[in-house]
Amino acid sequence: HPTDEDAHLKMPKEQIFTAIFAYVDLLFGKIKSKKLFFMAADGVAPRAKMNQQRSRRCRTAKEAKEIRVKTESKGEKLPDEKVSDSNYIMPGTPAMVRLSAQLQYFVNKKITEDPNWRGVACKLYYPVMMHEA
Repeated sequence: HPTDEDAHLKMPKEQIFTAIFAYVDLLFGKIKSKKLFFMAADGVAPRAKMNQQRSRRCRTAKEAKEIRVKTESKGEKLPDEKVSDSNYIMPGTPAMVRLSAQLQYFVNKKITEDPNWRGVACKLYYPVMMHEA
């Protein structure tokens, strides 16, 4: 979560995925698993927590819009790219489906190309549907 009001700071999704993959690879190297490597991309929070998160995210989106208007009123030029909405990362959203597919691709590529990953069972849990257990 950004802690400042700099509306210029944005990160392309591909760069986010690359950072996630680098971190997963770093963790794999630190753990040095020989049999099983389990990853959970996200978990579904209880309904009350989801409602609280959604409320906070909507408030943050409103604040981001206000910051954008304020920045533009000062005559500053902002990037034309679409502003990220953190509701985008909720379970069952296209973003999480894409992340899940990208993680699966990353794991398969590592198992195929990296000798350190070979022979290790990799289990990837990623919820693609919003539901409660």
